Amino acid sequence: MRAWANRLIASDQGFAISNMDMLERGSLDTEREAREGLAIGVRYTCFDGLEEFTVQWLNDEGDQEVRGYIVDHMATNAHRIPVYRKMVELEYTDTATSGDKRRRIEAMCEGTTVYRELKKLSVQEQMGSLGLGGPTVQIGTLEINVSKSGSKNINT
Repeated sequence: MRAWANRLIASDQGFAISNMDMLERGSLDTEREAREGLAIGVRYTCFDGLEEFTVQWLNDEGDQEVRGYIVDHMATNAHRIPVYRKMVELEYTDTATSGDKRRRIEAMCEGTTVYRELKKLSVQEQMGSLGLGGPTVQIGTLEINVSKSGSKNINT
């Protein structure tokens, strides 16, 4: 029952703004289902000050499914709240992050500048794992210098 109540409280932005204390109490609930309901409800809710407790909630939350919903909220709103952007990047680049989790994060922030930044990070990681991560790429006798401005010089 608390799960549904928490979900409703968090999903209505106006109600959530005027009842921050209820959100905070919900994030500390001892029942996993109650915290999960709150996390699902807050996914698309965003207002100034919400990050003051969601960041701590993510850090303290032990249940991976509930954490996933909190990360959904942060990824959806990372283009609006700078601290969310950092948290999402950390979750995305965590070495324990699976491909499914990355795709979920990408889906939640698709169409935003954060999505493009995450895709760049992914490409950089892939290039690094192939030995192509520096400003100079050597393939056999072919050397490619790539500057940050995007210009390329190819020497053989």
